[in-house]
Amino acid sequence: MTNKGEQQSFAGAVHDANSPASKIVKPLIPPDAQERIERAVKQANASLREQICVETGLRLSDGAEGFVIPFRVCEGFTSPFGDSIMRYSDVRHP
Repeated sequence: MTNKGEQQSFAGAVHDANSPASKIVKPLIPPDAQERIERAVKQANASLREQICVETGLRLSDGAEGFVIPFRVCEGFTSPFGDSIMRYSDVRHP
């Protein structure tokens, strides 16, 4: 998660925080959404990593040496999701 006011980019997030799709959705997001998302990411971290190992057979360690594989949540939408928002939006926008 990024700090408030700071934005990170993600190669798949074609519809970023300033895109028309984001402008349609942003008024619908509760004010405490960022804190709620950060809490959910922290709570789900261990179980997500375990599920990745189970599903893929990947190990996130090499004997005694462990690897930290970071992940982050970025503002924006992937192209298909953002395109769907734009295609099926009933909101009139410029």
